[in-house]
Amino acid sequence: MYPYRWSYLAPVAILIACGRVGYEPRPPQPADASTLDAAHDDAASTACPAGFGDCNANPADGCESSLSSLDHCGRCGNACSVAHTLTACTAGRCEALGCEAGFGNCDGDPVNGCERPLNTSTSCGGCDVPCVPARASGSCNSGICEITACDSGYGDCDGLTGNGCETALDSLLHCGACGSSCLLPHTSTSCDASSCSITGCDSGFDDCDGDQSNGCEAALDTLAHCGGCDQPCDLAHASETCAGGSCQVSSCSPGFGDCDAVPSNGCEMPLNTLTDCGACTQRCDLSNADASCASGSCRIMSCNPGFGDCDADQSNGCEASLDHPRHCGGCGVSCDDGDPCTTDSCASGTCTYADSGQCSCPGSCSGGNCGTCAPACSCNQSCRGSCSSLCSAGATCGLVVSDSNRSSQTCRTTASCELRCSNSNNCEQLCEDGSSCELICSNSGCVQDCQGAARCLSRCSNASCQLLCPGGATSCGGGITVCNRPCP
Repeated sequence: MYPYRWSYLAPVAILIACGRVGYEPRPPQPADASTLDAAHDDAASTACPAGFGDCNANPADGCESSLSSLDHCGRCGNACSVAHTLTACTAGRCEALGCEAGFGNCDGDPVNGCERPLNTSTSCGGCDVPCVPARASGSCNSGICEITACDSGYGDCDGLTGNGCETALDSLLHCGACGSSCLLPHTSTSCDASSCSITGCDSGFDDCDGDQSNGCEAALDTLAHCGGCDQPCDLAHASETCAGGSCQVSSCSPGFGDCDAVPSNGCEMPLNTLTDCGACTQRCDLSNADASCASGSCRIMSCNPGFGDCDADQSNGCEASLDHPRHCGGCGVSCDDGDPCTTDSCASGTCTYADSGQCSCPGSCSGGNCGTCAPACSCNQSCRGSCSSLCSAGATCGLVVSDSNRSSQTCRTTASCELRCSNSNNCEQLCEDGSSCELICSNSGCVQDCQGAARCLSRCSNASCQLLCPGGATSCGGGITVCNRPCP
């Protein structure tokens, strides 16, 4: 029933969101005289106590209304209410406490209260605070400016709305999107039009899987990628290594060698051939033999006719001629019969014997000849190049001629006799060491008697002569010793 007057509002500053001051109400204006008179008349007519009024015009309930309420502030019907404004009526005075959330008194006029919503693009969270983020589209949501989209080629990488979409997305750290790095392993890269591309690989690396995200991932010194993508280092008959992008032989498999020094074909040469036997260029070529290197070692398969491997040394092949008197027809087959009266030889693998001219006439088998075909030595003589006395005076001697043209001297005497002999003499007592030997016969007599091809030998041992028989001597008692025959 009374007109609303701002004169009852105290001059209180209205605080707006984000700490901005919206406005200060204008100071109270003096009311006109007629209005004040009417008010005084009303108060007088109702005669209500201070702070109360008969606002329903019903005398029955008296002065029912407090004049400090928002509906009756200072007087009946004087509402203390302003648009989007928080108010209070204190001691009959209407006071503006502030603006409702999301509104502000942007024009400074207390009459229209907090007239402006603070969630627009021009006033976002405060009066005249625009929501226009740099290089972006924005939206004001509950008074907070938010980025809804960045301009093409930019991104909000720090998450701060105040500087908008601050980051260009064409750098190596932010290529096409925030945090999308274009710094790839072992590469040179560029970011053009927000697209990352590899411009080159570091030396010794390549992009072998075609996946740009992991850069040039493959080292080119591995067995799978040696010097290039999918270029394996796999050599024949070898253990390999890829050094500096070059496939090299580390070692050869047993039985093979890298004989041409060309790494690409590995250990190409088997080492069991006649030209490369056990090692490169080591020939298997044995003297007088058919050789084989099947086992990787040069071995004799067979000897050429007339030759033999008599020293069992594979390295010198079949070194021995089988026409040699020591190897006649076979290794170790000797033609040496120990007979000084013959010259031993080997022809076509067969032993042959020729008269040496030392014991009989050449070409004849007559015994007793001394150096020439005649004359023969007498019974009591021995041949020392010429006939000489065999026994001392008073001794008897008998000459027995054997089948081998060797003479046996039998000395029977009670006196001592001596026989001097040497290798050059045609006598039965031969000294093995080539020196002369003296045979002493005791008073009981001694017999050096041989039968057939056997012969009795005497040798010097400790200045005495000892009887030797190849087949073994037999003592017959009475001082008689025989060789290779029964006792007489």
